[in-house]
Amino acid sequence: MLLVGTSGRYLLGLMLTSKDHNGDARRADDYVDIGTGPWDRQWRPSEAKLDRVLQIDPRDVRREGAILDAGRFSAIAAVLKSRHGWR
Repeated sequence: MLLVGTSGRYLLGLMLTSKDHNGDARRADDYVDIGTGPWDRQWRPSEAKLDRVLQIDPRDVRREGAILDAGRFSAIAAVLKSRHGWR
């Protein structure tokens, strides 16, 4: 899960996957590569799923995560702003 913002009392998050969707023309625009990092214990390349933003109750967060670097986070934020009209 990549937390990308808040809405009221909820956190907003995107699902992460290590499955590569670059070859799937039907879904390529719904995923963005974020590379490897400590959010995956095996350091596999990951993608963020952009077409579904989940609302998460902060009390349901059970595990500490990792921080995505500012450049990759900004790229994801730009896509979400464009898709959803967020500021």
